[in-house]
Amino acid sequence: MTPLAAEHSGPSLGEAFLASLGLLRRRPVVLTALGAAIVFSLSSVCCGIGLFTTPWFICELFATQLALCTGNPAPHSRSWLPAGSILLGAVLLVIGTSSLTLLGAGPDLPPDGAQLSGLGTLMRSGGFYAAISSTLALMFIVPVLYAPVVLIERGSRFEEALLESVRIVVRRGIVASLSLSLAANVVQISPVLLASAWALWGTRATVPQALLIAAPLSCVTLPLGQGMIIWTYARLRAQLPAGSYVIVARPPAAKSDNGTLREAFLQLLQRAGTLPASLGGGTIRPAPSVDSPSRPASDSSASDGPSTPAR
Repeated sequence: MTPLAAEHSGPSLGEAFLASLGLLRRRPVVLTALGAAIVFSLSSVCCGIGLFTTPWFICELFATQLALCTGNPAPHSRSWLPAGSILLGAVLLVIGTSSLTLLGAGPDLPPDGAQLSGLGTLMRSGGFYAAISSTLALMFIVPVLYAPVVLIERGSRFEEALLESVRIVVRRGIVASLSLSLAANVVQISPVLLASAWALWGTRATVPQALLIAAPLSCVTLPLGQGMIIWTYARLRAQLPAGSYVIVARPPAAKSDNGTLREAFLQLLQRAGTLPASLGGGTIRPAPSVDSPSRPASDSSASDGPSTPAR
């Protein structure tokens, strides 16, 4: 399978960032409010409430940005549950890995208020190792990078979304997908990184105050970083070649009527992304029933009208 970058000029990181910034300008209040809800939910994970609210708000953010990119609103469905579970698991994996690394390397940090100006001191402080461990965690979850977006947009099953995400990642290139994931996450936590670096450059006592100041800025950078992934997915979806599908009918399908089979087939095409989520009522009249033969309109109107008594 040839990477997509060799066939198409995939969107660059700069294009994705500018496009995400354009999405934020189109809906600044809604996206910023969702970003604030995610920040507050993440802060309440330790209390248990954030374990339920954080995935929901992230799915709402994804659905809003998808609607802005594609023009088709993403309806609420049961697929939001596995999508939120994937997102929450990815966030907890990265945060837990970096936190454990800092905890293990933390004792090497100078206890006094010395400045962290030397490269050796910065490496011994644990920040360097935390960045490496976070990168390794992101590499581990790269195959499911687009799985939550596929679940939210198409309402498909988990295994279908996982296979589609792997397909997109392989077609575009693993290195390019990892670069996108790293760039998006750096944009999201950029206020925290800058505040921590500024505080550690001075004295360690100002780190909590710096993080508190950076929290409101995260309400903007969080949807900005996620928008890079959403916009890239919307672009890559149109560039992917057509896939081959094998439809296998189960034994109960032999006892179903044509209407049930047709509805199931349409739902399958919607989950595959070849049909929009809502088809509407349509303008084509239903085919006449087999039991009642069709008649010309003139005959039908003549017979349906009132009969004239013979004189």
